[in-house]
Amino acid sequence: MKRTEAIFAEPEDSDFADAYAFMADQVALRTGIRSSGGMLWAWYAAQGESRRRPDLRSRGWHHPGERAVLAELLVPAQLVVLSQFELWHWVLNKWSMYVSVEPDTDTCRCRAIFDSNNPSAHTADPRTRVFDLAEGCSDCFRPHADRQIQATVPYFRREWIVSEREFTAR
Repeated sequence: MKRTEAIFAEPEDSDFADAYAFMADQVALRTGIRSSGGMLWAWYAAQGESRRRPDLRSRGWHHPGERAVLAELLVPAQLVVLSQFELWHWVLNKWSMYVSVEPDTDTCRCRAIFDSNNPSAHTADPRTRVFDLAEGCSDCFRPHADRQIQATVPYFRREWIVSEREFTAR
């Protein structure tokens, strides 16, 4: 591959196609670029602010024994859409995000509602809360400094790769 070529992802065809289409629409809205394929995903903070890169000594990044590459990228900020990894699973699973509670009550404002047919749980599009990196209280989610933040980009260029490291998944 030439150093200046762009890399695009394949379109997602899975049980989560609706969630990926939502994310593609949001990336297009926020960056002005609509990818003809899928999107590329990266970690902005894999294990919170103190540890931005994933710990490859742990399981879960790939199937055990599978060879992979950890690449550090420097992507122009205007192409990056950040979102909360934990809340993204609410979008994937089509769970209602949660109901906001009056601030003067002692009820947690992140009270989860798993019944997606409950009309009181819906706002204009509650899925967009996934992009609010401060959304969710520390009682229900990781403390803010430990949140996993993912980055979604419509494409990346080879010249944006700062470093690459091959590894074998555990």
